[in-house]
Formats: sequence, structure tokens, C-alpha cells
Amino acid sequence: TIKKGSYNQLQYGGKFWYGGGNTAYATNYIVNAPEMELIIAESKLRAAQPDLNGAKEALLTVAKRNSKITSTNDLGNTKEEVFAFLKNERARELFQEGFRFYDLRRWGEKADVYANVEDQVSYKYTNFDIAQFCFPVPNAEINAGFGITQTPDWNTYLPK
Repeated sequence: TIKKGSYNQLQYGGKFWYGGGNTAYATNYIVNAPEMELIIAESKLRAAQPDLNGAKEALLTVAKRNSKITSTNDLGNTKEEVFAFLKNERARELFQEGFRFYDLRRWGEKADVYANVEDQVSYKYTNFDIAQFCFPVPNAEINAGFGITQTPDWNTYLPK
């Protein structure tokens, strides 16, 4: 908490800021134009008939903020190269916006997961398969009598 003026300013990190405790003044975006272009690029790469040039055009819209990237030729020549660039660009462009977990899960990527408590790493898991992870169904939902059952083996894929 930072003392500012006559109220305490709360900042929890990242791009999302809630000043004075009123979420109506939040800076979270409903539409993020760079994210939309990255979604278009990924969908063109994943299509049944991939559109490499269309994907590169959409990706260039976001990537050209780097002055070293001047044309679609700078983004790769094959589907695999362009997709690798796209993955890195999503990490750069959408840093701390809360999409990384879902990106890694969608792509089937494994990751290192860790948590910090102040200046110490309290735990770290390597090669964690995020695509297999799911939260358990809450007991209240299972016990509500609507026939909902627990996800089989949900705990098998917790980080170890």
C-alpha cells in the first residue's frame, strides 16, 4: 500500500490497477486490439488450410512495434517458424495480462511453475504439463443432487 493524497493507493502489480479500491476505475480492457490480431494470426495458422501470408500480416500489425521488424519476411518462412514467433510475441505483448496459463494449456506446452514469498522461492515445479491440469469440481456442486461427478483422476496431474 502506498500513501497518496488522502487515500491509500493499492497496486497489486501487472497492468491492471484499481485506484482507491473502486473497481469502476480499473484499467482492465474489454477489447485489446493487439490480442485480437494475435488471435487472428493463430487462427489462420491453425486452419484446415493454413493461410501463412494472412497470419504473417496479422502478426506484423503487432510485431512491427519492434523497429527491427519491417516486413512479413522478418517473421519466419514456414508455418513452424511463424508459430514459434507468434508464441513469443504473445508472451511479450500480453505480459501480465493473465493469458499465459491458457496459452500454454492450448498449445500443450510444459512449463516451470514457481511461487515467491517475498524474496524466496517457496516452491518450484519443472516440466509441469499444464494441459493436463484441472481443478476439482467443488463438493457443493457434487452434493447438490444434479448428477455432477468429480473429474476422474484430477489430482493425478497436480504439480509434483
